Amino acid sequence: MLDFIPIKARTLFSGNTCGMSDQPSKRRMSEIGDESRTRILDAAETLFMEKGYERTTLVDVGKLAGISYGSIPWHFQNKQGLLFAVAERAWSTSKTDTGPLIPGIHGLNQIIEQQTQWDNHRLTPVLNLLYQIEIEFDAEWHKWGVELDFDRHQEIIQWIHATMGDRPIAGGVTPESLAYYLTSAGRGIGAKLAQFGPFPDSVYPREVLRQSVILLMGLKE
Repeated sequence: MLDFIPIKARTLFSGNTCGMSDQPSKRRMSEIGDESRTRILDAAETLFMEKGYERTTLVDVGKLAGISYGSIPWHFQNKQGLLFAVAERAWSTSKTDTGPLIPGIHGLNQIIEQQTQWDNHRLTPVLNLLYQIEIEFDAEWHKWGVELDFDRHQEIIQWIHATMGDRPIAGGVTPESLAYYLTSAGRGIGAKLAQFGPFPDSVYPREVLRQSVILLMGLKE
């Protein structure tokens, strides 16, 4: 029944050329998807930093990435989802591994050191966009922020338990609340630094955060 079709076209219709499928393999399709996603993230990161979140459009991102902007929602749902993905990539690729938190003052110093890496990081302005969304009480950001901080939050809680033992935290503060205070205050300091630059105060804000935790937990230098 295919005799009237040219041999080259016939092999395409039959889906077989020398026993090989003409359709891209699932692996190749996955590679194409990963490549497109990376190009979109790279373009969005550049535009968010140059133009800001509000002035960047999906059309802008598509043009810079060399990809139809209509495919962006397929990867990231919407512009906010794209911002989340850019920030998540920045967060996951820029972590400083200082090892497990050591009980006592050394563990606190590790926490502060890990937070400080963002004070002068080139992608801090991107994360600052998310802090602004948090200020506006965006439920989606809060859900994303909780997921992003979950592992670190649990690690800090374990450090507090290992450090305090049976001793209570001053003021009846719970380990969960203190861990949240450490992470949220740390993000807030980074956001202000990114937005306004160095603080004019003589005492660096992260040292204030550190000293307040020392007092609450009764730690010794």
